[in-house]
Amino acid sequence: MKHLNLSFAASGFLGIYHLGAASALCRHGKKLLKVVKAFAGASSGALTATVLLTVPESIEALLASSFIPLYAGINAVDYKGQKWIDGGLTNGLPILPKGRTVTVSPFCGRLDICPENRGQVDIYAKVAKQDIMLSIGNLIRLHQALFPPSQEKMESLYQDGYDDTIQFLLKENWFE
Repeated sequence: MKHLNLSFAASGFLGIYHLGAASALCRHGKKLLKVVKAFAGASSGALTATVLLTVPESIEALLASSFIPLYAGINAVDYKGQKWIDGGLTNGLPILPKGRTVTVSPFCGRLDICPENRGQVDIYAKVAKQDIMLSIGNLIRLHQALFPPSQEKMESLYQDGYDDTIQFLLKENWFE
């Protein structure tokens, strides 16, 4: 594998799924992490990518990259002389131009690491540059992304992210 990237999708409050995925990668995916050339993310996914990459240089950069107009306020965050809004509004899952990008999303779709909606009809919609399955499960996830779920549900989402990542690592021969 010459060039491997890792990208985390926009996910709002479902970002806890990404933390479960990151935990599994740190515990059982060190082989994969050693060859990752670039990290990317949108919205809360950018926060997870940043944590995996390095300690953030500034809290303003994190606030700027995850600002959603009207939902988080009226005025966009000013960072280094520019106005910034959440990248999930335009590109919910960055794919890097060089090499393979391993995609992580808490929404079921055509992604590397994501939940499965078994028994569903395979109908997809492109939403913020992601192929997302049209399903009741994803509608529930969308609601949970916008409005914080209970602590019990968040713990379950963390575990789902962890478990889905372990499955990916095993399938792709990266597990250790």
